[in-house]
Amino acid sequence: VNYPRDHAGLFREISSRGCVISEFPLGTEPAPYNFPRRNRIVSGLSLGAFVIEARQKSGALITADFALEQGREVFALPGRIDSPLSEGPIRLIRSGAKPVLSIEDILEEMPPGHEKNAPAPEILEPDGGVMDKDQSRVLEILACGEASFDEMIARSGRKPTELSRVLLSLQMRGRINEAPGKVYSLVAKKKGEEKRKVFA
Repeated sequence: VNYPRDHAGLFREISSRGCVISEFPLGTEPAPYNFPRRNRIVSGLSLGAFVIEARQKSGALITADFALEQGREVFALPGRIDSPLSEGPIRLIRSGAKPVLSIEDILEEMPPGHEKNAPAPEILEPDGGVMDKDQSRVLEILACGEASFDEMIARSGRKPTELSRVLLSLQMRGRINEAPGKVYSLVAKKKGEEKRKVFA
């Protein structure tokens, strides 16, 4: 059973191009007590775990704990100290997780030769720098108003996995916001902020 249900498209794409793994029989309904077992598989199949936001009691922290037990790298994004969603990453950093300020912080911890089995990561320029075509297209779509994930798939013509990568990169750059229900919008510019030019 797909959970969340709006990931049905991603489920179909992974099934057609790769492999979907579960310890449960087909048709098993999602239940909170099963999520840790799923997280253990996620961390076990990964080279590392990167926690961006997490409350003190969060599934992301369970995944990070499994990653440590399995000898994987654990990374965390430092956040605002007054935000409940920063409690998890800050706790991980205090416990020894590596803080991430750029993509290089992750790449330098990866084992030699990992790039042979994965697409080359895209190095993002600082805000105001050159953006790729997909990032520019997403910003153009959101310039007309907020849009859901499915709406952006239809309007951008990108596959769910490709669009997810672009959205994450723009969120990390502080260019877009994600609201409940996977609805996205542009980050409002501060008063007096100079307009930034986006290059296709």
